[in-house]
Amino acid sequence: MKESVFSLFQVFLLVIGVVGVMVAAIPWIGIPVIPLGIIFFVLRRYFLETSRDVKRLECTTWSPLFSHLASSLRGLWTIQACKAEQKFQEVFDSHQDLHSEAWFLLLTTCRWLAVYVDVICAIFVTVVAFGALILVESMYGCEYLWYVNSL
Repeated sequence: MKESVFSLFQVFLLVIGVVGVMVAAIPWIGIPVIPLGIIFFVLRRYFLETSRDVKRLECTTWSPLFSHLASSLRGLWTIQACKAEQKFQEVFDSHQDLHSEAWFLLLTTCRWLAVYVDVICAIFVTVVAFGALILVESMYGCEYLWYVNSL
């Protein structure tokens, strides 16, 4: 828990620092940062609502799986004596399939967020790169570089 809070704080400060340096270098970058922040906030909110429900579903499928496993291990002698291994295997497989579906849905939900964040960041980097190319003449400090290169 302590490490994840530290990691969150570190990433937050890193993002703020990067955006601050970019806005200091090219003030026009502040314009797409605002809609980008709004889009990230909306995506985060939608993801949290969805992932909370999916995690709840995954937890409800977890319990019958391990309950069946524990009861099967406790009654292993009885199951073998009654020759009911196949029946218990089928029940375990059905519980495992249900839990695997919920787990895969949770992983897919997390991957969905990662893909959308990556696409939005790629679009932002593209806008920043082309903006820097277009505004290279008006950026502060470029005159100094042109002066130094001309010497």
